[in-house]
Amino acid sequence: MKIPKTLLGVLKNPRASRFFKGVATVVDGPLMRWSRGRIRLSFVIPVLLLEVMGVRSETLRRVPLLYVDTTDGLIIVGSNGGSVREPAWCNNIRANRSVACLVKGRRERYEVTELEGSVYAEAWEKALVVYPNYDVYQRRLPLRTIPLFRLSRL
Repeated sequence: MKIPKTLLGVLKNPRASRFFKGVATVVDGPLMRWSRGRIRLSFVIPVLLLEVMGVRSETLRRVPLLYVDTTDGLIIVGSNGGSVREPAWCNNIRANRSVACLVKGRRERYEVTELEGSVYAEAWEKALVVYPNYDVYQRRLPLRTIPLFRLSRL
């Protein structure tokens, strides 16, 4: 599924990107839990609900994230909407390599692998097909590389 060009144009603006990320995160999490992943505000992009234990809080964290469906698993991107700071969920999944996700109405367990090298480059290209603004975000962030993670179904 590709994102409409008009929406991509709006999301290139850092303020708009932060606003929509904030709204989608607040609304999509509860909406996806209630509907078992079938209904979400961000209907034009593929979204999963990541469930992972917080490293410091030791409580279950639920985060709606855009994902890329590939033949060997799902790819999630730690862009944080182009923010300088990495999203907290990145540290949580690095510490907890087994997570649950609600995807297309199904809750399943996944093993997490952080991608590097040529595997990263290949996954990055696939992510750009789904959401080209990741490239805009990366250019905005010269001091950090946006992390990519593969979720492999257990």
